[in-house]
Amino acid sequence: MGKPGSSGRSAWIEGLAHLISDLREGIQAGEDDHTLAHRLLPGLDRALERRAAAAALGRLGGRARAEKLSPTRRAEIARQAAAARWGQRARES
Repeated sequence: MGKPGSSGRSAWIEGLAHLISDLREGIQAGEDDHTLAHRLLPGLDRALERRAAAAALGRLGGRARAEKLSPTRRAEIARQAAAARWGQRARES
């Protein structure tokens, strides 16, 4: 999308007009929402797959980091998190 006030704005508005027109045509043709979305957004499946893959990697990252830390360091991090959450100072041990 172009920035407001730039020459890209008119292209963005034109694209939006085409999208609205395509939506009307799809709805008038009796096309279901899922098919219409995939027709109008050809990269939708790939985007959803990438989002799921990124989430899975994020979950693995936290577990891998925790395994690298010593129990003492994990406890220290947990104390700091609790102090931040509850507005108390972390107890120095």
